[in-house]
Amino acid sequence: MNSLALLSVILGGSGEEDLEKRISSNWRKHHADTEKPIFTPRKSEVLYWASMGKTYGEIAAIASISPSTVKFHMRNIVVKLGVSNARQAIRLGVELGLMTPSAAR
Repeated sequence: MNSLALLSVILGGSGEEDLEKRISSNWRKHHADTEKPIFTPRKSEVLYWASMGKTYGEIAAIASISPSTVKFHMRNIVVKLGVSNARQAIRLGVELGLMTPSAAR
């Protein structure tokens, strides 16, 4: 059992999806009144390309930055969204509408 599923069971949920829904709901409540963009344009761009299935290397080439810089941005996105990995960050970003095609240059 992964740690996210275990945490969900401990908190009384029915699984990973339930916990992700609660995380998403809590995140929306805490950031609903925020007018300032959540991410810099570069972080939004990285999140957008990741949501389109691009690898870190491909994102680096598109954005003219190094793969390690892409990893740095993605790690910061994960932390800022309060999730455990890039996959969850992408999923939450899509659910919350945090990136759009216009986010990409």
